Amino acid sequence: HNNTLLQQLKSELAAQGYLLSQPRRIDAADLGVPQRRVRCVMVAGRSSESIAQFENAALTPARMTVREAIGHLPALNSGERSETDDLHFARSHQEIVLKRLRCIGKNGGSRSDLPHFLQLACHLGRSTSFSDVYGRMQWDDVAPTLTTGCTDVTKGRYAHPEQDRAITLREAALLQTFPPNYRFSGNASQIARQIGNAVPVVMLEALMPVITNMIHGAD
Repeated sequence: HNNTLLQQLKSELAAQGYLLSQPRRIDAADLGVPQRRVRCVMVAGRSSESIAQFENAALTPARMTVREAIGHLPALNSGERSETDDLHFARSHQEIVLKRLRCIGKNGGSRSDLPHFLQLACHLGRSTSFSDVYGRMQWDDVAPTLTTGCTDVTKGRYAHPEQDRAITLREAALLQTFPPNYRFSGNASQIARQIGNAVPVVMLEALMPVITNMIHGAD
């Protein structure tokens, strides 16, 4: 099915005079984004030379950890907010959620740490299903792929490495490499969607020289 879509895309681009590159599997974590985010990247160009430039271009490797990205931010308890940063506020978790978080090991613990009486009914006997739910990030590793539910511990491994809460919008934005002064619009849910759907800024910065060389090479 995917091959059919790819062939259709190639045909439609060819009708407009464009060639399509081979897909490149790129993990943002290898380019300095503190997050594991694998994407298939393809480009279109009018010459085989420009396409070859993209396919053969070496990307500069870099690495950043969760600690380096968000470790400097003030600690928050559930329901607390920073007095100086509108995006650095913690969800108000229900008491049962807090009980679970307190039982989950710091720095990478998961829901398998929970005693039987705190396990979610839907997870009992299914240790490998949705294993990242209620999981904590690790300080000296990259974060998992952020989604639009990245500030909800029930949606993935989105608990703070140490603090008993989900990550904040500010922490999510920094893990997506948005600059601290970037201004989002909308309510918390809308901002979480903007963050979760974004291509990491640093990933784009790493790819832009390759795209620029393609364009200049075509000239």
